[in-house]
Amino acid sequence: MEREEVRTTTDTTNYDKVINDPLYKDIKLNEKLTEELKLSETLCEKEELKKNIGDLDDHNSKLVRLLVENLEERNNVVQRKDTEIQEKNNVVQRKDTEIQEKDNVIQEKNKIIQEMVDLLQVRDNLIQEQKNEIQTIVKKLKQQDKEIQKIQEKDRIIKEKNGLIQEKCNNIQDLVKKIHEQDITIQAKDYNIQVIAQEYNRFQKFVEEK
Repeated sequence: MEREEVRTTTDTTNYDKVINDPLYKDIKLNEKLTEELKLSETLCEKEELKKNIGDLDDHNSKLVRLLVENLEERNNVVQRKDTEIQEKNNVVQRKDTEIQEKDNVIQEKNKIIQEMVDLLQVRDNLIQEQKNEIQTIVKKLKQQDKEIQKIQEKDRIIKEKNGLIQEKCNNIQDLVKKIHEQDITIQAKDYNIQVIAQEYNRFQKFVEEK
């Protein structure tokens, strides 16, 4: 940083020397050369200026050379700054890429977690349905108990209501069978959840190792 400040100070001093030189007024009279100096932004144009220097006397040649060198030095400073800016931009780009990759991993992890939450919700719904059906069965059983008590109290009607009792027993068996089938379904869901949990653990381990 100190070298650049010294270089800038030197450039400014050289430029002031040129501007304050009495012969600079003579050079300004040559409008064509002045325009070429102002527009000398490429190396080709600078080479043309250097060729034109040969047409001037020694003092004017030194003055023009000083102007050209000053312009070249300023261009070099600008190029160095552009290179530094490009290098910093490259570093920022690499950091952005790394952050994006980490975000992708986090999004994938969140997706797996959401799938597990959805499966758990399905399981909870099935369990709730099973509880509701059990409550319904209990109510029916209580009702049947009352009816059985009435049947026991009325021995004469027992034979007449045997058919009804048998039918209700069949209904109970159907309900028990349905509950058993739901238990099998819940067990299958539990197995799927365990498989997904194992896959999630393997994925998490893979992410940590990476």
